[in-house]
Amino acid sequence: MKRSAGQHPLLQRLFAIDLRSLAAFRICLGLLLLADLALRAMSLEQHYSDNGLLPRADYLRLFLQSPWHWSLHELSGTTTAMMALFSLAGVAALAMTLGYRTRLFTIISWSLLASLHARNPMLQYGADHLLRMLLLWSIFLPLGARWSLDQGRLGVIRSGQYLSAATAAILAQMFLVYAFSGVFKMNDHWFGGHALETSLSMDMFAKPMADTLLENPWLINLGSHAIPWLELCCALLLFAPWATLHFRMLALVLLASFHLSAEVLLETGMFQFVALSALLLFLPSSIWDQLTRIIKTCVSRSRSVQITELRVEHSSAHRETTDTTPGSSLLNDAVQTVVALLLIYVIVWNAFTLSARQYTRQNSLDWLSQSGTRKINYQFFLPGYAVERRLGQFGWLGRAAMLHQQWNMFEQGGGSTDGWHVVIGTLEDGEEISLLEQGRPYTRPRHPRPDNPAGLYRDTRWRVCFRYMNQAARAHPLLAVALWRDWNQRHPKQTIQALEILHIQEPALRDGEELQERETTWFNGSVISPGVPDARTR
Repeated sequence: MKRSAGQHPLLQRLFAIDLRSLAAFRICLGLLLLADLALRAMSLEQHYSDNGLLPRADYLRLFLQSPWHWSLHELSGTTTAMMALFSLAGVAALAMTLGYRTRLFTIISWSLLASLHARNPMLQYGADHLLRMLLLWSIFLPLGARWSLDQGRLGVIRSGQYLSAATAAILAQMFLVYAFSGVFKMNDHWFGGHALETSLSMDMFAKPMADTLLENPWLINLGSHAIPWLELCCALLLFAPWATLHFRMLALVLLASFHLSAEVLLETGMFQFVALSALLLFLPSSIWDQLTRIIKTCVSRSRSVQITELRVEHSSAHRETTDTTPGSSLLNDAVQTVVALLLIYVIVWNAFTLSARQYTRQNSLDWLSQSGTRKINYQFFLPGYAVERRLGQFGWLGRAAMLHQQWNMFEQGGGSTDGWHVVIGTLEDGEEISLLEQGRPYTRPRHPRPDNPAGLYRDTRWRVCFRYMNQAARAHPLLAVALWRDWNQRHPKQTIQALEILHIQEPALRDGEELQERETTWFNGSVISPGVPDARTR
């Protein structure tokens, strides 16, 4: 795609990205990768090694498998190997943040992140899919053109905006997130006025601030009706062909406010920060020009010196020291064509997710030929395989390139049930303690309800894992083994001999109705040896 504002004024307005926006996005993306690795490393052995909750042998036994599934993290199940891969990913993320050999380390970062996601699907949620897709499109973008070590190392001089199939793809990715999230919410749960209430009442995810908002029923009802339209309309406003700058800034303000509000009210991990980082890509050149003038003024006043006026180009043209031979141009055109085809594929994939569940009910899927022993979680894992099969001979691409995604977050609010989990450990002397409450004595027959159920879980990964396992009974013994080993390793003087896992359920809130709690036993017994539970589960 030739990058010329004069020849493509509409494309330039809609899909060009200021190089400073790309640089700011690169820095945020790199920092998010480092933060993600640091958080994951806190449970590295429990989540990714054969001593954790999903050994490789059990992965093959329990999960649906695509022939195109791949993961470097499955080559070894040792903690040492995982540490080595985490270290490599950390180096790549740091180099990407600094803008050193940016494209190379962006490729490495995407490869290792995609591999990590494939190793344990029970830990994945919307932030992971969005981060992975943003990294994929970033491979084809000049992230190191500004504010980078590459700029000084290669003597690259670029200014203005950059337009290509990759800029269209990464901006369109955010359109898909908001548009399909809004479409998935176009149902009776949201338009009936209850979905936001149940979302904010979810014990596992609601923050204390959510209780304050729940005291205003009229606001909850308004939000439940407005949020689906907010997401869909903002997605359209981002690409308004007329008055693009004004509509886009309005959408950015609304979306930023939406994400910040969600972060205050709910435990959503890194999703809000990943989305906010992606919104930086939509910032127009005029915003950066204004920031540049403000910074110059502040620096000038602090140093009491006159600083030469910085000339900023507003055109889409850019100057660089890259090869401009016909061969190089041909290669660039080929790459841009591949990116455009991948974008079309992703759009089709997202469209097919809308009917994935209906498709699985109407068709006998090859993936389910051994569903009695392999199916672990219909709701969270099967739709992706259904879309993959529906795409026929092109379905393999979604799995091989890790393009699978589904933006049905809070589709039904908090669902029909709510609750939290209790993990009871029995010490050598027979005393019972609550593992999720840092060893607090467990009292029967009625243990006090935790003040903040969302705070029971160590981090978002554990919270998501427990949530997924609400519908994955076959994996409950694996969870018990992982929790048993993790506690005993961290508390050698307070080891547990037996374990009981309970799921405390209560109906989702509906107009202040009286709640009826119900206990479901996930696991109850002892762990004879690592990986071999002796339990009564139901």
